[in-house]
Amino acid sequence: MSSPSMPRRPDVRPDDRKNHVMTLPPRERRAAVEARDWLAGFLTGQVAAPHAADAALVLSELATNALRHGLGDVVVRASVDDDGAVQLSVTDSGDEQPMMQPIDPERVGGLGLRIVDQLASDWGVA
Repeated sequence: MSSPSMPRRPDVRPDDRKNHVMTLPPRERRAAVEARDWLAGFLTGQVAAPHAADAALVLSELATNALRHGLGDVVVRASVDDDGAVQLSVTDSGDEQPMMQPIDPERVGGLGLRIVDQLASDWGVA
């Protein structure tokens, strides 16, 4: 299976495992959208559309956090196991660990990890 490529960044590559790919989104405003579209292309035909949509939203939130708050290159990995479960990984070089923010009706934003928590069967920070 060929891996979908993100615009302007041909450095998407399959990993050593079946159905496992990675990419380095550019540090620009549309990077999270491009990462979400890249994931949607990768998941097409491998998982049901509702699960792919949930995974794309989770990736969008994680990539946005890494691009907004992290340092250095952002590395995105995605895989689909034999049971159809999607695993996502988003890493950056920053030392700061993401933390779920308290709900504040006066604040714009800060709900990304709450979305991840609702959609993902499991998640964590390493």
